[in-house]
Amino acid sequence: MNLKIIATLAAAGIFSVTASAGAHAAEHMLPNGGTLSAGDGDEVITDRATLEEISIESQGSADPTLEAFWARDGHSVYLNHESIGYVKMDDWDELDVDDLWESYVEGARAQSEQFGIEVRPLRWIVQPTLDQQAAVAYYALEVQFGQETPLVNMVVMDFGRYGYEELTLVQDSASFPVEAAQEMAASIAGAHSFGAQASYFDFQEGDQVAAVGAAGLVAAALGVKFGKGFLFAALLLFKKFWFVLLAVPAILWRWLRGGKDQQA
Repeated sequence: MNLKIIATLAAAGIFSVTASAGAHAAEHMLPNGGTLSAGDGDEVITDRATLEEISIESQGSADPTLEAFWARDGHSVYLNHESIGYVKMDDWDELDVDDLWESYVEGARAQSEQFGIEVRPLRWIVQPTLDQQAAVAYYALEVQFGQETPLVNMVVMDFGRYGYEELTLVQDSASFPVEAAQEMAASIAGAHSFGAQASYFDFQEGDQVAAVGAAGLVAAALGVKFGKGFLFAALLLFKKFWFVLLAVPAILWRWLRGGKDQQA
């Protein structure tokens, strides 16, 4: 089923991760000119100072691309905007999911040794998927940090005319509805909208084109080398200080807060 159709059903209340039954949607303006539609009972943070605090405590440095933090019962979503230009999708057929996973596991092992926190990838919940009609790529995987409860990390990349919005959901595995993972990806993507004339399909000849394609961005989000666009994508990741995948900030946040509580 196309993600646009799924998102429409989600908006109609057939399924939704944004709000409980009967809740009304609230529109939140984003710095990139787009909007986030969330339930009026959800927590949405767009204040720059607070976002900097979140990124500093979770990543070690301020992240200027983090433009919103969205939370409701059981899950959190980080919204990052990258103005890198129009992302082409013609590299997707080059993506080998098995090689991607093996490289990711190898990278996680190396990072475990470097940081002293065991990072154990467990499985794909949803393998990397591209919906060209919706201009969205997404994946979800389960990972465990040390003895912590395993987490699901779902990354949804909503492509636009001038770049892309990366919406990263982090949730405990025990409460994640695996059977509805695709619907959740669609609901997350459907909650974000670009500004006027800024959607993927508003592209015009002469617009900036990104140096990395959709598959390269997915690989980079996993910290995996892929194709000629890897160096560019790796620089984006280095700037953000993610060191294995975007679930890391959530576990570090919990770990850092726990350490502070013990010191208090």
